[in-house]
Amino acid sequence: MKLGAIPDLPGSLLRFIAAAIPTYLSAEVLLFLAARPERSYKPEEIVVEMRPVVITLPDLKEYLDLFRLLNIVEKSDGYFRYKPSSPQLETEIEALAQAYNERPVTLIYAIHQIAESRV
Repeated sequence: MKLGAIPDLPGSLLRFIAAAIPTYLSAEVLLFLAARPERSYKPEEIVVEMRPVVITLPDLKEYLDLFRLLNIVEKSDGYFRYKPSSPQLETEIEALAQAYNERPVTLIYAIHQIAESRV
């Protein structure tokens, strides 16, 4: 799939999604953490605090591990905290948040299309 084929989202955001966002639920986890940069969470706390969004602990841990590898969150003593390692990452996450708030259907479509292209 050509990433530029999805309308209404910048190419840089599509590349970020391809690298860091395997599912729409993972985007919700990332945006949950980004909205609370002052807080550190144990994975079990995130599962509870994200309700009514339903996420399993194994899925959440998978997303947190991915975000840690990509230097989006840091882990200390079993707690995770939003802490992107660069201004560029922060800019991409802000673009993700904007798309999530302003164009959720387009974002869902983009995430789905990019995920399908990986199969």
